[in-house]
Amino acid sequence: MTTTIAAVSVGRDGNAVFVLCADGKLSQGALGSHNRATKLFHLGYNWMALMAGYWNTARGLCEALMVSMAASGRPPSDKGELKDVIETAGNRFAASSLWKEDEPCRLIITGFIEGSPVMLKVDLEEKHYITIDPEYDFCAAGSGEEAAKLLLNHRGADPLKTSLEEACYAIYEAKKFSEMAEGVGPVTHIYIHANRGDGKLCYNELSEKALEHLEEVRKRSSLQPVTDLMPKFPSSFFI
Repeated sequence: MTTTIAAVSVGRDGNAVFVLCADGKLSQGALGSHNRATKLFHLGYNWMALMAGYWNTARGLCEALMVSMAASGRPPSDKGELKDVIETAGNRFAASSLWKEDEPCRLIITGFIEGSPVMLKVDLEEKHYITIDPEYDFCAAGSGEEAAKLLLNHRGADPLKTSLEEACYAIYEAKKFSEMAEGVGPVTHIYIHANRGDGKLCYNELSEKALEHLEEVRKRSSLQPVTDLMPKFPSSFFI
């Protein structure tokens, strides 16, 4: 149970980057929970996965994809090859005894092919069966998924008209809004996943100072309490 969000931002220079976001909450049933989990996984080359759903399933699937990616000896050259790599490893994992059918997971996979951003949503919900769907603009997963998408749609998230700074704010705001969903933790991690052009890993995490700045903007720009803004209705308001 979590919230993970990915969005594309294309700056004025035409270079696309991904803004990736996740909370840090990891529930362990009767053993309690903590907010220290890292839900971003490096699959190999410059491909990343955000994990949602059951932790053991998500980690196991990511490890299977990482092995498959390494076995190819080079990054995928097109979307078809990428889909084949994910599908082959994913279905092998899904058919194994390494996961329980009642412990599904979802991944948001991001990377670049010939400089173009590629985002896929991977679902593992049924035994022996994995689904792979292309995503554009933005994608969310986890128990806070609907709330995050609702606010991103409200903001009119558009990667072709959104600067990196605006994209980071929209993602941060959506994640904070999603905290109303059960299971979403208060800790926020935001990563910038970029393309160096050589297929090697390229990402950075926003600092605590940057998150504090985004929170200050949110206090000014997001939904505000109305308690002090609503005076008592005068008698003329009633028929």
